[in-house]
Amino acid sequence: PLAPLIYTGALENYPRLIDALSQKRILWGNGSEVLRAVRDPVRLAETLRRGGLLAPDVTYSATEIPRDGTWLCKPLRSGGGWRISVWDGAASSQFSRLAGASGGRIRGGCYFQRRIEGFSCAALFVAAGGDARLLGVTRQLTGTSWTGAGPFSYAGSIGPLALTPSQQSTFCRIGVCLAAEFQLVGLFGVDTVVNDVGVWPLEVNPRYPASAEVLERACGFSAIGLHVDACARSRLPSSVTTVARCFAGKAIHFSAAAHRVPGQLLLWADHQNRGSLWPSVADVPELNGLLARGAPVLTVLAEGSDPQQVENSLRQQISAAEQLLHCTKSGT
Repeated sequence: PLAPLIYTGALENYPRLIDALSQKRILWGNGSEVLRAVRDPVRLAETLRRGGLLAPDVTYSATEIPRDGTWLCKPLRSGGGWRISVWDGAASSQFSRLAGASGGRIRGGCYFQRRIEGFSCAALFVAAGGDARLLGVTRQLTGTSWTGAGPFSYAGSIGPLALTPSQQSTFCRIGVCLAAEFQLVGLFGVDTVVNDVGVWPLEVNPRYPASAEVLERACGFSAIGLHVDACARSRLPSSVTTVARCFAGKAIHFSAAAHRVPGQLLLWADHQNRGSLWPSVADVPELNGLLARGAPVLTVLAEGSDPQQVENSLRQQISAAEQLLHCTKSGT
């Protein structure tokens, strides 16, 4: 049916595609010009600093930075932490064949960001008219070994996080600063690192982000409802109930080896979801489909009375899925 368009995933990396889609349907979300601006890491860092906020150093030139592991090489078309690497001797050798003749800039759309140590988390906002509301913050499971994820791969979220008054104020300032500068509309996420210095925004996801469903489940609000109000009516909520009724989480299970998807895994997923208002298993693969080593298998979801209980439940579900996946193993 001819209905308005809402995009997610990593489609913000393809503004020309968003342009083409928005010519056919009403777009409820950020257009191509907004995407090009907010996804520019240099402009993002400059905007944050002008707003009195923290931002890690960024550059496009490999010759300006040391190869000692204190910087990251990141793709401009990023998504889920894929293809991020520590910039050290091994990485620089790997990418040296791609180096351009001018200024050491890497072909293929890469940039370099100073590595910030700390607690990885993501903030969810809704924006309209140059203003924004903070909907909540979650802990990010990044490179989590028990999910089988790679070093920088996004592997899930648990939340909401309890914030200090100072952190709450800083996150709110980040949202308003970005909404005003880039004229963001609707839902958007900000990946951050929190440490003793403060809150460091790393990247903006200018659409429904992966952590939204976790906060919806924990806090009871409709993120898509808020998104539609912001995009279709330029309306922000006067207040949002972000007091958690529980804690919630999700974790992505990555395959440790190449597998064919066995029927037992699908039966288990169906049993886990039966009779539940909220799913326990999502993104279920196709029967007998071939999963490459390191590929996402499925997503597990859980809720509990505290974050540790949620994590324990996610770990148990992934362990059960991993055992069932071994029922049929590909020899390729």
